[in-house]
Amino acid sequence: MVTHKPEMMDLADRIIVMDKGKVLAKGTNQNVYDKCELYRELKNRTFASISINENN
Repeated sequence: MVTHKPEMMDLADRIIVMDKGKVLAKGTNQNVYDKCELYRELKNRTFASISINENN
């Protein structure tokens, strides 16, 4: 599966994070979250957006 939707990433067994054609990290969701700043930023932005929308 290829996705740009962070909420779909939790469904994957393995994650590959790419930026400008380069692989930045690959592994399990937790492993990639722990070692890839870009992935953390994407996931944290998504969760912040969801909680803001739920509070309205």
